[in-house]
Amino acid sequence: MEEIIGIIIFVIFCILVAFVLYMNTKKSRQKAALTDLFKQYIQPNITVEKEKEIKHAIEEMINIAKIMERDIAAIKESVISSVITKIGEDLIFTDDEAKYFKACLNKLGVKITDEDEKNLRTWQEHSNILKGQISPIQVDYKLSKDEAAYFISKVSLKELKHYSGRSKYAAPYDQLIEKDKGDIILTNSRVIFVGPTKNISIKFDKILMIKPYKDCIELHKGAGTPYYFMFQEPIKFFFMYKYLSQEKPIPR
Repeated sequence: MEEIIGIIIFVIFCILVAFVLYMNTKKSRQKAALTDLFKQYIQPNITVEKEKEIKHAIEEMINIAKIMERDIAAIKESVISSVITKIGEDLIFTDDEAKYFKACLNKLGVKITDEDEKNLRTWQEHSNILKGQISPIQVDYKLSKDEAAYFISKVSLKELKHYSGRSKYAAPYDQLIEKDKGDIILTNSRVIFVGPTKNISIKFDKILMIKPYKDCIELHKGAGTPYYFMFQEPIKFFFMYKYLSQEKPIPR
């Protein structure tokens, strides 16, 4: 008898677990569907009729599925987060993107985090740089007659050194080695490094590539190993270089 009761209890337990899993799966599908509706709702250039249709579908989904307010808020925040991620792929925030993003916030009634707002301001600054909204600065370095400086920062100059394994069991590896510390200056014609032991001047036409990272730029010139300049705002430096190295009038 006890054995039968145990089996019955086990079966009931399995049924309850299956029911809970089913309900959770159902809720997940409903939230995914609502997320998709919100994404459709904020699409640019949708017609007024289509917007009304999607809005009605959202309201029906919320009522039928009985989705709680906190879950709705979380879904809206995730949708806005995906929009911000998409905007930030190229690290610029154009005027058209700003107009669209403002419309998204108004439609969903969402406020962004301080971190997101900071990122958007930074990307907008990059966009402004590409439009030529930069001004020359004074530097304590002798420039040529038609040359102007637009960026200066304290940097650590490093070079990549390759090490082979000390034994046949040790794998080879690369390491950045500091060569000097000083200032990096970006002008309308070249990149300059001024340090206690090394001075470097590379004209734009001798630069093969500049690759920006979070804390440095990797600069490849016509010959030799690349330079690694470690400093703050390498992305800003990159966008300034991108603008200044083009064939166009330079703001003064």
